[in-house]
Amino acid sequence: MSFFIRGFVAAMLASLTFAGAAQELKLTAADVSGGPIGLNARVEAMHDATGTISAEAAMSADSAPRFSPLSALAAERSPNGSTWIRVTMSRTPGVPPNWVLRVRPATIEAATFYARGAGGQVQVTETGSTVPLARRALVDHNLVLPVEVDTVPRQYFLKIHSRHGGAPGSFELWQRDAFEKSRTTDYLFVGALLGGAAISLVLSLLFFAWFKDWIYFHYALYATASCVLAIVRQGYANEWFFAEHAAPPVYLTLAAFCFFNVVATAFISRLFHFREHSVWMARTFDFFIVFNALALCLAPTEMVPRLAQWVGMGSLVSTVLGASFVVYLIVVKRQTRYLVQAAALATGTFFGIYSLLHLWLLPQSTVVLPDAYRIVGAIIHLAAINIAVVDRTRRAEVGIRAERKRVLDVMRDAERTLEKKVYDRTAELTRTNEQLKSEVEARKTLQAQLRLSLDAERQAMSQQEKFVSMVSHEFRAPLAVIDAVAQSLDLSEVSRHPAVIPRVTKIRRSVKRLTRLIDNVLAADRVKLDQKTLRLTNVDLCKLTTDVCNGLGLPLTKRLKLNLTAEPLRVTCDRVLLEIAVQNLVLNALKYSSIDSEVDVTLNQVDGFATLWVTDRGPGVDVVEKERIFEKYHRAELTGSTPGTGLGLYLARDIAREHGGDAVLVDTGANGSTFGISVPSDLRSSLSPAPC
Repeated sequence: MSFFIRGFVAAMLASLTFAGAAQELKLTAADVSGGPIGLNARVEAMHDATGTISAEAAMSADSAPRFSPLSALAAERSPNGSTWIRVTMSRTPGVPPNWVLRVRPATIEAATFYARGAGGQVQVTETGSTVPLARRALVDHNLVLPVEVDTVPRQYFLKIHSRHGGAPGSFELWQRDAFEKSRTTDYLFVGALLGGAAISLVLSLLFFAWFKDWIYFHYALYATASCVLAIVRQGYANEWFFAEHAAPPVYLTLAAFCFFNVVATAFISRLFHFREHSVWMARTFDFFIVFNALALCLAPTEMVPRLAQWVGMGSLVSTVLGASFVVYLIVVKRQTRYLVQAAALATGTFFGIYSLLHLWLLPQSTVVLPDAYRIVGAIIHLAAINIAVVDRTRRAEVGIRAERKRVLDVMRDAERTLEKKVYDRTAELTRTNEQLKSEVEARKTLQAQLRLSLDAERQAMSQQEKFVSMVSHEFRAPLAVIDAVAQSLDLSEVSRHPAVIPRVTKIRRSVKRLTRLIDNVLAADRVKLDQKTLRLTNVDLCKLTTDVCNGLGLPLTKRLKLNLTAEPLRVTCDRVLLEIAVQNLVLNALKYSSIDSEVDVTLNQVDGFATLWVTDRGPGVDVVEKERIFEKYHRAELTGSTPGTGLGLYLARDIAREHGGDAVLVDTGANGSTFGISVPSDLRSSLSPAPC
């Protein structure tokens, strides 16, 4: 593919070049004030494949037949070969003899100029990229040689050896003063290029800081890379930075070219949104970026000739491919927003393809644009890119303004909607507040009524408690008198009468039942008080249980089976209240058991709690009654006609809980029930319910 492209372009360029025999150049007064005189059609070339032909041999008459027109010079040459250039020149009298020969490209490594004087002596002048600028006869970014032209025709020879720097491309002859003016013009254009690049760089960085868009940062890199490539390619870098030392222009040019390719490929891909329109095109350009980055790393090596060919081919392919895709986007996809950017890149594309052909793909081409044209082209390209960036900035600003207007419209709509909602909610809140005020007033009235009712209830409860307490105390005295009279009758001779004994027994039993009822009522009043009112003493629970059981009387005591601990079981408790609790459990078991059955009373200590179990032989407790039997004044349906007040189990549980224990129904069934009560051994160290 490389051979085909190079051959095609070489044939096209050769058709534009004079291919006849070289003619003598006669300098006249008209050539003094004009521009450069092109010598490509007047010079003859001879290729020395081995590089062994000496200057005397090349300048001799025997070598004359071997010279041919420059356009016929072979493109392929050996690494150690040389090229001899011959030109015949003279001037008319009155024309200045001092002229300047400029040879391009500037990357030619060695060029030796031979001029035979009138006396036959040979004047030798050396130049080339390997010769420091300080040692050259004339200092310029191009390869220039001083030439003394005589009035009689003379032949001038130039030996060119360039292993990596390319074949000779063009030869120009300048009058010395015109050459200096041209140099000044070139520097003006270069200064304009550098100034434009600096302005572009600053503006791009400002836009990047303003819009936070990375495309402006990429453009800053692109402008910098374009400027660096133009300076290096024209040889200004050698003149400015390598004046005292031999510079490697080929390596430097290839490195600058690879760096530019990396930046430009990424910039174009981002500028035209390749990834948005075609993932494959974006990946293709990513491949070219990686390829040029690798070539940049290999630029300072001896692979330059082959590497330059590959880089040139890759750049040509990527340029044509990118340009075709941009045209496709504009024409087929109707992406007219890219028109300004595409027009800006058209200039760069033209000069880029020319540079590819001249530097790497067809270095032997004799069609060379003047330096001013290339610098002006770079300036035009830079200006066009700036216009594209400004257009993008304008579009971005228009977009920002449109977006800002849209946001403001949305905000206004939202504000109007919010105001309406606020108005509606305010009205709703006003109505709600009025309703709440009415409810508050109604609740205040209801609270006042409830407070009055509560006060009345409390007063009634207080009066009831006072009445119950008064009645209980008032009952004690008559009951004591009745019990005393019954005891007297039991001790007197009257008790021997058969009809008296059962009546006295019945009287005393009734007195005891009423006394226990009064004790339970008074105990219920005490339990309502805070725990701090407990009258705590150290009590032996075994003795307390025994005393309670013995105090029930002989008929009941005989039915009790006590299983107490061998050692005293001491607890801290309110003795009176705990006696009532134990008594209520025992009497409850005796009351609901048959008259001839036993009741087991078991006392033990479990986990720091003194626990009393009372097991009867009654009918058991129904499932639905298990929790309710401990409620105040509640009596189960199975009790039938058995007398009771519903206070016994209630008082037992409340008294146990006030002591930090509990009273529970441990087990129940058809053969009886087991109730348990537990209190901590030390009331001050435990207030949590205990297991029974």
